[in-house]
Amino acid sequence: MTIAIDDDLPQAVQAMLDRPRHACSGPWPVSREAVQSLAAAIQDPDPRRWGQQCTAPQTMLSTWARPARWSPDEALPQKPLQTHYELKELLGYPVAIVSGIESHFHAPVILGATVRSVELLRSVSAEKDTRLGRGRFWSIEVQYHDEAGVLLGIEEYECLGYRRAGEPHA
Repeated sequence: MTIAIDDDLPQAVQAMLDRPRHACSGPWPVSREAVQSLAAAIQDPDPRRWGQQCTAPQTMLSTWARPARWSPDEALPQKPLQTHYELKELLGYPVAIVSGIESHFHAPVILGATVRSVELLRSVSAEKDTRLGRGRFWSIEVQYHDEAGVLLGIEEYECLGYRRAGEPHA
């Protein structure tokens, strides 16, 4: 991917572009119990969720690679989409939102698999004025692989970090 670098983009942010970041393995393998718990919650009668060959719905992909919200082994567990929070801080924006998500599914998620994710910052725009305030757009890609390295899917996040009119630049 060719990216035009904005002269005002901090070097620390430029160094993040297209480099794998925040690799994370899910805290537990894909399980029948979790799949069936979701299926029960949404009253999904699909036999693929209930039979002996139970398969996880593709929409659960990110579930298997998210860090646990809390663990006694970690003082501050990693946040999902950590790159987003880092950009907000590095660029000095008091507010940053996810404005769009697109998912691409490549392979089924098999029971017992351990799913890992990696984040890639794909682009950061020049500063511009929006209805919400002055800020930058950025795009983060999260890739999901199983333990054999098979690409299971990709999520593309479009984000906006900004400061409202009158707010000082950090």
